[in-house]
Amino acid sequence: MAKYAGTGSALRGAASRIHKSRKVQSLLALARSNDAGVTEDVISREACKRELSRMIRHGDANQKIRCIEGLEKMRAEERATKDDFPTTVGDLAAAIMKDGRPDGALMVMVAMFQAAKTLCGMPLPEKIYPTVNRHFPGLLVQLMHLLPENHAHHRASILTDAEKFIKADAMATPIVEAEANGDQHGNGAAQSAS
Repeated sequence: MAKYAGTGSALRGAASRIHKSRKVQSLLALARSNDAGVTEDVISREACKRELSRMIRHGDANQKIRCIEGLEKMRAEERATKDDFPTTVGDLAAAIMKDGRPDGALMVMVAMFQAAKTLCGMPLPEKIYPTVNRHFPGLLVQLMHLLPENHAHHRASILTDAEKFIKADAMATPIVEAEANGDQHGNGAAQSAS
């Protein structure tokens, strides 16, 4: 189509030389900065930024303006992508629970328990404790009994926090409070603490 003559290997060699040429790389960088998705596999984002920067320094006035606009567009996209990604545990928990499904609260609680071997400092306790207690009765008490022996002080703190948030939730039933010896009352279902 480009009117090059030769065999397969000669054409591949010519295509490789042309692809590596400064003019083609500049054109691809400019196209990529303007949302031309076809260049995604051809030139990396960093190479595109380098090429646009080079073109700004050495191009004509119109080319410089287009390249500056392209670079600014790429930077704006990167900022938007970076801003959307959760950067704290609390942001991640909020993103997981965003749609309000009970399994989101369950995932955050279980992940916290597995990672920290405690629920002290769990993000969004005011949402997670009532939701888990309402939809997965008895789970909180079961987790308390899985705490390592040297975390007994955590058990009382967690149950106090959980009760506080669960009592504020009109739809939740109170959790079973653990006795000082750690025994569980009943069969593991949620029961009134009073």
